[in-house]
Amino acid sequence: MISPRYVLIELLTGLLWAAFYLKFGLSLDLLFYLIFSAFLIPIAFIDLEHMIIPDILSYSGIAVGILLNFINGNYWDPILGALLGAGFMFLVRIIGQLIYKQEALGEGDIVLEALFGAFLGMLGVTIAVFLGYIVGAIVGLGLLILKLKSGREAVPFGPLLIIGVLIYVFWGNIILSWYLRG
Repeated sequence: MISPRYVLIELLTGLLWAAFYLKFGLSLDLLFYLIFSAFLIPIAFIDLEHMIIPDILSYSGIAVGILLNFINGNYWDPILGALLGAGFMFLVRIIGQLIYKQEALGEGDIVLEALFGAFLGMLGVTIAVFLGYIVGAIVGLGLLILKLKSGREAVPFGPLLIIGVLIYVFWGNIILSWYLRG
C-alpha cells in the first residue's frame, strides 16, 4: 500500500515544479531551480518527520549550488553566500544557547543556510533567511496560541526556512523593490 505521505510529497513536488516552469519557462533558470528543489524537498520532509537535516543532502547541495553558479560565471557570490548563511545561523545558535541555556538551533540548520547561500548568493540568502524567520515567527506564534506547542518545545526549523527560500525565489524581486522604494 502506498503511504498518503508519498502521494502528498509527489503532489507538492509536481505543483512546485509547475510553478517553477510558469515563472522561468523552459530555461536554464528552470533547470537550476529544479535541481535546487531536489535538495529542498527531501530536507523539508525529513526534518518534519525526524527533526534532522541529513548532512549528505546539505553538503552535496552546497557543492552542486557552487558548481552550477561557477558554470554560469558566478564565482564568488555563492561561496560568500554559503559563508554568510552559515555564519549568521552559527551566530544565532551561539546567542540562543547563551539566552536559553540549551540548544536553540541545530547544526543542520547552519549547514542548510550554507546550501541556500550556495544557490542564492549573498543577497538571496539574506532575504530568504529574513523571510524564513518571519514564517517561523508566524508558525511558532500560531502553535503557541493553539496550544499545540509550548515555548520550550522544538519545532523543525528547516521547512520554515525553506518556505522563506521559496517566497524569495517567487517574489524576492518584488519584495526587494518594495523595500527599497519605502
